[in-house]
Amino acid sequence: GNTTLALDAETLASQYPTFESVLEVIRKFRDMKLLIDVENSIRLSSYMPGRIEFTPAENSPTDLAQRLGKLLQNWTGFRWAITVVSNCSAETIQEHRNAEEAQLKRSSFSSEHSTHRNTKISTSDPQKTPSCIGIDRVNK
Repeated sequence: GNTTLALDAETLASQYPTFESVLEVIRKFRDMKLLIDVENSIRLSSYMPGRIEFTPAENSPTDLAQRLGKLLQNWTGFRWAITVVSNCSAETIQEHRNAEEAQLKRSSFSSEHSTHRNTKISTSDPQKTPSCIGIDRVNK
């Protein structure tokens, strides 16, 4: 009954507190295709243990939400609600990595070529939808 649901929610919250913990499950089961699809295709709108909401990136597999939910349930023993939402423009994990690498290259280039300028590179995007949590806040 309700006690079982409460225990399930507690277990989910303790074992999968962040979206990063979901990525760890995918890595543990070595499903590289799913991992690559998740990293390249999910614009994370919201995450709660057992519930993932995302906007698919361009060229995202059409069955990603269904596949992710089914495999997470098989692997964790818990039912996951995977919901596709619109209008989340947060970066995918891969876009975030690419932006970080580009920023590091720019920072390194700028420090080699200018000893007097302190250049700050902003990664904030005023176009981001406020309801999106985005990948940069997932690991915190």
